This record gives sequence, structure tokens and C-alpha cells, in this order.
Amino acid sequence: MEGNLEHLRANYSLLVNEKNKLQENYSILIIVKEQVQEDCSFIVEDKKLLEENYNILDKEYIQLQTNSRILTEENNRLKENYGSLTEDREALRRKYNVMLLKVPFLDKYCPSFCKDYRRASATSSELTKCSCTSCPDRWETFNSKCYYFSTLDKKTWEESRQYCANYGGHLVIIDSEEELVFINNHAAEKYWIGLTDAEGEWTWVDGTPLKDHSCNSECGSYLAGTMTLMLFLFDSWNPCFKFLHLYLPADLCGPCPWGWQRLNSKCYYISKHGKLHWDDSKQYCSKHRAHLVIINSEEEKNFINKHIASDYWIGLYREAWMRAWTWVDNTPLGENRFWQKGQPGNLYYYSKECVISNAAGWKKESCYSHNFWVCETEALIF
Repeated sequence: MEGNLEHLRANYSLLVNEKNKLQENYSILIIVKEQVQEDCSFIVEDKKLLEENYNILDKEYIQLQTNSRILTEENNRLKENYGSLTEDREALRRKYNVMLLKVPFLDKYCPSFCKDYRRASATSSELTKCSCTSCPDRWETFNSKCYYFSTLDKKTWEESRQYCANYGGHLVIIDSEEELVFINNHAAEKYWIGLTDAEGEWTWVDGTPLKDHSCNSECGSYLAGTMTLMLFLFDSWNPCFKFLHLYLPADLCGPCPWGWQRLNSKCYYISKHGKLHWDDSKQYCSKHRAHLVIINSEEEKNFINKHIASDYWIGLYREAWMRAWTWVDNTPLGENRFWQKGQPGNLYYYSKECVISNAAGWKKESCYSHNFWVCETEALIF
């Protein structure tokens, strides 16, 4: 009995000790918990602060993107303005150079006593009359231009051009029917204009091609009717007449060479006598300042087929072992294609292939077969 009591007392002491330890651990855990809660509060506050900072940065990022877009647009505008200013500067420089050329001819625009208007002897009445004219003496004014009409010597085109250059001008460049009528009303007979084909195409003396000037189709027709008067005056050996006989048979002037057909701004030669292989046809067109026809529309195809019933060469070909079809001006075959059914096929060969056309469409053909052909060139005036 006493032994059991001692055993129970020993167990009770152990349990009391464990209880005290548990209470100590519990107190420690309470302290840890409070620390964790405090740390958690700090973390929550840090999270809110980070979110606020993130929102601020996001707004700044959006603003920076907007500013970047605005700056990019301003940069593009500045580039455009710079380009415009560069063009304006070049235009002013050209005008300045023209004015410099006219300085030696100032006497022609102003009365002689105006040259020394500061001299002590100049009277008030002289100074009152000291005003310069818009054009030199014996020149005619029309809109913003001055025109000199020769009435004495007749010269070749080159001599006429040099004569104008000596006076700071150039042979006339006709930009409108209104200008043409003005000139014809003042010219006593046939006269030169500043148009030449010395470089292979019709070009004005200022270097611009004929088609770049603002003469519309009606004016073009009027020009065509008067071109003989303007150009066909002096010796035919002049370089200006190198190919002029193609456009001026007898006294008839037209937009296309004699015997050619016109559609819109193009002229077409339809061969009817004799057949050639493709390379000879191409060479024939080149000799006549043209090329084998390049068909860009159904209207053009139908127009040509209306004038020829037989097969004819067109300017489409491909080199040996090549898949791509190319026009004679080195442009690739575009979207407008008028192949016959089953043409051109997927096979390509070891030799060059060329193309013929007829009412049914295009068909590839050996370049060495003989066919009619069609040449194409730009209309002189349309």
C-alpha cells in the first residue's frame, strides 16, 4: 500500500514538472505569435506600399509611352518639315542662281538713269520715274513669264537655244493651251520651242520629260496640230529631227508614228507582212524606239486582238531552267495574266521560252518559231 502511494507521488511530481514546462512553452508561443502578428502587419503595410508604388510606376509608364508616341510624331513632322525646307531651300537657290544670271541684264529692265540713282545730280522727277519693268525691253509679258519673239535672223534649234541662254532665258516651254494661244498670237510665223529628243525621249530644255508638264489631253491635241509649225522649220539634219519623220509624214502630225495604232497613252505597231522569230521581233521594235508589247489589261489585249487575227509575239519570256516569266522591260509578270487553258504548265526547259498571243489568250512557244509581232511605245502627245 505504502509502495503504491510513493509511486503515485513520484508520478504526480513528474506531471507537475511537465505542466510547468508546457506553461513555459505556451508563454513562449504567445510571445512568438504576437511577434508573427506584428511582422504580418508590417508585411501587409509593405504590400500596400508596394501596390501604391506599382500603380504610380504604371501610370508613369503609360505617360512615358504617350510622351514617346508624341515625340515620335513630332520627330516625323520635323523630318517632313526638314524635307520641305530642304526642297524650298533648293528652289530658292535655283531662283537665286537664275537671278544672278539676270543681274548682267538689269539694264534691259530698268531705265539707264536708275543705275546711278544716288548721284547728286538726280532730280526728284527722275527718281519718281525710276521704276523697273517686269520684262526686258521688247519682251512680252504673260502671267509671270517674259517672252521674246525673234523677228530678224532665222537660226537652227541649237543656235536659238544658245541665243536665249545668252540673255538669261531658254527656249519656250509650253505648259498650257492658254500659253500656246498667247505665243501664236504674237509669233509672225513658225518658231522653235524648247523640246528635243536628243537623249532618246522627248524632253524640255529644263530637263523635264514632255509628260511632266501640265498640258491636258485637249491641249495635247492642239499641240499635235501645231507641232509641224513649231518644229519643222529648219534643216532636217538638225539632231532634233532624228526620229521626227516617224511622227510627221508629209504635213500630218499625230501622237503615234505613221501606220501605228493608239490606245490611251500608248502606240502599237501591228506587223502584217512577214514573220520573225522572237529575238528578231524584239530587235525590230528596238530599232523603232519601241519594245515588244507588254499587256497590262484586258482592254489592251482586246484592242490588239481587234487589229490582228493571227498569232503574234508579245514581250513575255523566261530564261532556260527558270520558273519566273519576265517582260522585256525586266518587270515580273504581274496579276494580269491571260493564259490559254492548260498554259503555261508546270514544266520548264533547258532553253528559253517565249509567248505568243491570240484571241484565245497566251501560249508559250519556242522562241525560234516564226510569227507576227506587236511593238509598243509611248505616244508623243495624247
